[in-house]
Amino acid sequence: MRFSLNGESIEETFTLYGKLVYDRFIQFEYENDDESQVNFGAEIVHINDVGDSFSGKFVGFTSDRSKIVTGKISATKVK
Repeated sequence: MRFSLNGESIEETFTLYGKLVYDRFIQFEYENDDESQVNFGAEIVHINDVGDSFSGKFVGFTSDRSKIVTGKISATKVK
């Protein structure tokens, strides 16, 4: 997974589980594959009407910051 945090590009490997809820939401749970890091959390996203993007919120814990973190998440299908 590649993401940006405070303008810094970060790449890490996660195990991601998800399920479709009510045909327009996805509920994800994730955990860092690197056992030396405690990094896990959950995301709930809403799929747009066209089905080519989603946006939502995440909450998790990261040992890098030693605290619970929250924020926005979004993704768009690459054509």
